[in-house]
Amino acid sequence: MQSRSRLPSECALQVSERQHRTISFSLTTTATTADQEIGIYTPATKSHFVVQLIFIEVYLTVLSATAALLGKLSLYVPTYEEYLLKDLQASNTASGAMFGVVLQIPQGWFEKHYRSPIRAICTPATATSIKWIIQIVGYDE
Repeated sequence: MQSRSRLPSECALQVSERQHRTISFSLTTTATTADQEIGIYTPATKSHFVVQLIFIEVYLTVLSATAALLGKLSLYVPTYEEYLLKDLQASNTASGAMFGVVLQIPQGWFEKHYRSPIRAICTPATATSIKWIIQIVGYDE
């Protein structure tokens, strides 16, 4: 009896059946108050949202010709009192380029933190208007 191996297109179909989605939240700050909440994402009660990537963008809302420290950003899981990312220092460049990071989440990290919220907080370094954007990409299981 001859066995049939799977075609690459059949394998791709299985992976693409997951419905990926992006959760976004943002905050514009104008004060140096500590631990300002950018947003919090809590998975639905009967859902397990698997986080794969987190995109972080931080920039001055008015172009600056000088480099500057923008502030600190942390991603916190309150249920477990654990940080996914703690005190990431954001800064812009002399050309006014925004600060951006793509954070790939290690496989299995959210198995440990099943149905846990993710809280994004920032502490701006300046009272200048700063835009903080967090995008969480993943899928429901």
